[in-house]
Amino acid sequence: KMFIYTAGSDGAVIVWRFVQNAEREPKEPKDQKYNYLWIHKFHKVRILPVAHAGPVTDMLNANGTLTTVSDDMSVVVWKKHAWDPDADDDEEKFQQEVGFTGV
Repeated sequence: KMFIYTAGSDGAVIVWRFVQNAEREPKEPKDQKYNYLWIHKFHKVRILPVAHAGPVTDMLNANGTLTTVSDDMSVVVWKKHAWDPDADDDEEKFQQEVGFTGV
């Protein structure tokens, strides 16, 4: 099973579990500024109190992915993507402009 941990501003660590049938795209393009590709969605499993957790909502992971916590308490994991600058397809051009591509 896949788990991810995020530290909340309330001094707690939330454990998230990967949801196999999660949506393949974010509902709103508000996270386009990150230029990251959505790869996994997690849901809250439990909250663990910790003594010194900082206000972390957007977390850049060691493997190059970015973790964001949404208002609905879901976690979205993004990864950097590269695109073909010579692509002629309109959809690919649009993906270049917004900074996202499909999985």
